[in-house]
Amino acid sequence: FSVNMISKKLIIAATICNNEQIVKDIFLNIKKLGDLFSETRLIIIESNSYDNTIKAVQENKSLLGDIKLTFYSLGNLNYETRMEKISKSRNFYLDIVEEEFSDYDYLYVLDFNETNVEPYNIASILSNFEIEEDWSMVCANQEQIYYDLYALRHDKWMPFNCWGMVGKRPGFMSEQAAKNIYLKSRLINLPKNLTPIKVTSAFGGSAFIKINKIKGARHSAYDENNEIDCEWVPFCKQLGDVYINPRFINMKKLSRHCI
Repeated sequence: FSVNMISKKLIIAATICNNEQIVKDIFLNIKKLGDLFSETRLIIIESNSYDNTIKAVQENKSLLGDIKLTFYSLGNLNYETRMEKISKSRNFYLDIVEEEFSDYDYLYVLDFNETNVEPYNIASILSNFEIEEDWSMVCANQEQIYYDLYALRHDKWMPFNCWGMVGKRPGFMSEQAAKNIYLKSRLINLPKNLTPIKVTSAFGGSAFIKINKIKGARHSAYDENNEIDCEWVPFCKQLGDVYINPRFINMKKLSRHCI
């Protein structure tokens, strides 16, 4: 692998909830990713699980090899919206990263879901460090259809909160028609040979962030008008220089969000 990666240090962070079935597969990917860096640590923030997620993390810890795991359980967070709960967990690991690991180079955030279960392609991951653009965050693509429209903001492709638009649709428009206009028509394939795409916000289930670019940027469940939004959007707007890397594929199968 790329020689310049050997000297870089990585923090991997994830929030988990009711994920006992996929801990093993994702831990194997974390180990594969961690082996590319001189030093790797893993931070997992758990909340609101009612299955055996915590037990599964403990039972599969050995798969991480020499990657040191820091595990926090926040118990049952009681928030009105899912976005508020996720923001709390994500900001929890961002606080730890900036306070304790500011000397590390990269933060890799991954969703504990279908997007990170398939075995990682190392060349695909390393393509992020061959990008000429000066990025703060570089986000994953999917081989078939790019699925993560709620976290996406782009002047032409997704200039609005898609689910907010569905909720605010005019009275004469059915919910399905609104979904077709604001969501389904924007589910597209991003060929791997495209150059990195500059966006206002994105995630896609996996992203590398330069730790020295975070500078207090945090997630929020609310936009500038105090309306519910995807927690990634306010974070990305504070961060700036966000890109989708079409070569960085974390999932080959079609996402359930596209069906």
